[in-house]
Amino acid sequence: MGLVAFGTSFPGGAATLAWCSGPIQSVTVFASVADIEQIHGHDGDSVVVWLDPHHTDEKGNDHE
Repeated sequence: MGLVAFGTSFPGGAATLAWCSGPIQSVTVFASVADIEQIHGHDGDSVVVWLDPHHTDEKGNDHE
């Protein structure tokens, strides 16, 4: 299907998901990226792809 949403991940662990497909768009705040993956990941059929290669996880650990 391709790109359907954009998101952000904050150092404290919170994350947002902004839908960019379909006629109704929305932005939702979650406690973590893991929560987004659990709710919207379709058992691994949908994945988070980081556009910015440097990010931190919900514990503040750096990843590249």
